[in-house]
Amino acid sequence: MGAIKDIVDLTNQLISSVKDRKFAAEILKIQTLILTVQKDDAALVSKNLDLEKKIFTLEKSHAEEISKLEKEISAFKEKSSAKILQDKYDFVKEIGIYKSKESGHYFCASCLMKNIESPLTETQSGWRCELKDCGKFYSNPSHQIPKRKTPSYFHGR
Repeated sequence: MGAIKDIVDLTNQLISSVKDRKFAAEILKIQTLILTVQKDDAALVSKNLDLEKKIFTLEKSHAEEISKLEKEISAFKEKSSAKILQDKYDFVKEIGIYKSKESGHYFCASCLMKNIESPLTETQSGWRCELKDCGKFYSNPSHQIPKRKTPSYFHGR
């Protein structure tokens, strides 16, 4: 709005300094159009405020319905996410991790449930998630802990 006021003021200055009447008349037309634009803008701002009030009132009066719909949307997204998991991964029950159908790599189940594809690093005794905020470890059920050898000086006495 400040810019439009500056234009109107400048137009007024031009009118007073112009000697040619025709030029002054054209500038007056421009000024009239600018004032019309200002009025239209003010009307739009008023309508916008009215609409925002109506939206607020509707949201307030239908808060329960909105909350229910948001929950349904969230549940739908979770189901879609689960479908994507089924399409891209096989769940390995014995270990509790997912295996990519495409690459064969193992992925952290905890991270996949949050829609984060975090590959696991294999160790001797299992698999570890390398995601900083996760770090979950999945034990390898077929890993045998080596028996400790007894030193020979304990035998024979």
